This record gives sequence, structure tokens and C-alpha cells, in this order.
Amino acid sequence: MLLNMKTFKLARKIFTFSLIALITLGGVSSCKSSKKAAEEAAKKEMAEKISTAKSDLNAILAADLSTMEAIDENQAKLDAIKQMNLPDEEVKALTNQAEEAIAEARGILEEQKRKEEEAKRIAAEKQAALERESKDIYYYFDKVAGSASTGQANQLINEALGLFTSPDADVLILIYQDGEDKDYDEPTTIEKYLNYIKDKEKSPYKINEIEKDDNGKIKLLELKK
Repeated sequence: MLLNMKTFKLARKIFTFSLIALITLGGVSSCKSSKKAAEEAAKKEMAEKISTAKSDLNAILAADLSTMEAIDENQAKLDAIKQMNLPDEEVKALTNQAEEAIAEARGILEEQKRKEEEAKRIAAEKQAALERESKDIYYYFDKVAGSASTGQANQLINEALGLFTSPDADVLILIYQDGEDKDYDEPTTIEKYLNYIKDKEKSPYKINEIEKDDNGKIKLLELKK
């Protein structure tokens, strides 16, 4: 009876130790499986990020970057990809290409903007100069047209001619313009035009352009309706 009790206790200890060993081994195996699954999931996620990044970078390289809005939009996409710092050589190469493409497009638009602003500045200065130079001419045009007598008109015409290189200085009347292409009415001279104003008692045209010689005398006057 005593022997059976000892045998029972020994068997119970062996069973307990075996159970603990099985539980421990099972736990270790479970941890290894979980770690492997996590690694596989991480690899899959990284592969998806790399694939998406490549697709987005190729889209940037194929994008129409002719507006600053499009450039800024694609720059934001590129910055987001760069922040991920993906460990892929093709992604890095495409990123460099996209940076160069965006920088080049931005440079082109900025240069265009600079030229446009410069052209506007020059045009504004030219218009301001034209308005200053036109004041004396308009003064005589209005005075000749509104003269109280022929004698007074002739006197004003002689004074006005002093602004020009000669009485035969060219006067062109613009009748059509498309960019740099211009069509004119039959050419005349400043003396003839001033007499025309005297006879019509009005000055129907506006000054469009003035050309002067080195002495500041007007050699050509372009008018328009």
C-alpha cells in the first residue's frame, strides 16, 4: 500500500512537470509564430508603400507642370514620399528625377513671370512717357481746332511745328493692329495734319506713338482713332 502511494505521487510529479514543459514549449512556439507573422505583415506593408510610391513618382514625372498650382500640388506629393524615407533604390532614383522635373518647371514659370512683369513695367514706363510727351502736342491740336480765326490757327500751327524735325515730319494714322502687325491710312505730314485740324475744327485722333531724333525733335507721329 505504501509503495502504491509513492508510485502515485511520483507519477503525479512527472505529469505536472510534463504539463509545464508542454505549456512552456507551446508558449515559445506561439511567440515565434506571432513574431514571424508580424515580420511578414511589416514586409507586406513596406512593399505596398514602395509600390505606391513608385506609381506616384511616375505620375509626377508624367504630370503637366505648366502651372504653379500643378507644381505646388506635385511638390506636396513628392515631399510626402520623401518623408517616408523608403529603402528602395528605384524610389530614390525616381525621387531625384521628380525633384529635377519640378525644379525645372518652377524655374521656367518663374522666368516667364519675371519677363511678363518686366514687359508690364516697360509698357507702363512707355505709356507714362507718351502721356508726358503728348501734352504739348495735344495742347496745340486742341488750340488749332478751336481757334477763333484763321490767323490765330496759322500762328499756333507755326508754334506747333517747332516740336517737329520739319513740317514734313511723318504722321501715320493707324487703322488696324494685330500684335506687331499694323496697317495705316495714307501717310501725311505734320503740317498737312495741322491744317486738316484747322479746317475740320476738331482733332479726331489720339496719339499712339512718338519717335524723336537725337535732338529731341519729333520725326514721326503715330495716331489712332
